[in-house]
Amino acid sequence: MKNEELKVDIQQQQDQDQQTEQNSQEQKVQDCIDYTSSDDSQSAYVDYEEILRQQGFVPIRRLGGGAFGIVYLAYDRKYGIVALKIIQKEKFDIRELEAAEIIHKFYSLF
Repeated sequence: MKNEELKVDIQQQQDQDQQTEQNSQEQKVQDCIDYTSSDDSQSAYVDYEEILRQQGFVPIRRLGGGAFGIVYLAYDRKYGIVALKIIQKEKFDIRELEAAEIIHKFYSLF
């Protein structure tokens, strides 16, 4: 019975850690959305690399951009090298976040 209780405790801790991480990532997304919609960001030039730095990332280079936003290659202390998409608030779609979560879950298996 002890082993089963230990397994349950471990699973609960992993679930809690995963939820905490998800909440943290969602907060980072919300912080970026709030920043890019603030009065300061309405100027002709927005320093997206500064937004990334404020969220704890180290921008490496811009990978590309389009109608919805810009994608950067960056370094994250926890995950290493990552691609980050900064989406304009008015173009934000929850499906983009859901797609990113699916990709994260798939690649975190390896």
